[in-house]
Amino acid sequence: MTVNGHNIHVPKDFFRFSLANVLTLVFLLGLGIRWWTVHETSAAALDTNQNTILEEHGRRLDAIDKRASDAQATASKNADDLHELMTKFKIMVELVDGDHRKPELHKNQ
Repeated sequence: MTVNGHNIHVPKDFFRFSLANVLTLVFLLGLGIRWWTVHETSAAALDTNQNTILEEHGRRLDAIDKRASDAQATASKNADDLHELMTKFKIMVELVDGDHRKPELHKNQ
């Protein structure tokens, strides 16, 4: 074969594999497989770790949402109780300080 005017030829024992060549190829193949398994194992561990963190974050958000809704329900219940207490208080004040007639609750002071 000729490239740019130079005659190129392959050495006569170029394609013959000796035991050292086979062992070198097996060693390199083993290194490659080892690197790939370590890489995939660490990637799987990272993926598992991320999934765990996301699940925990989701649980925390759900807990925060539940606490907020509970606080809102408690606040609305307390507001209703406060309104009821204020009405009772106005009735008592009207009965004690008034001229013992029927209280007028429609007046907002």
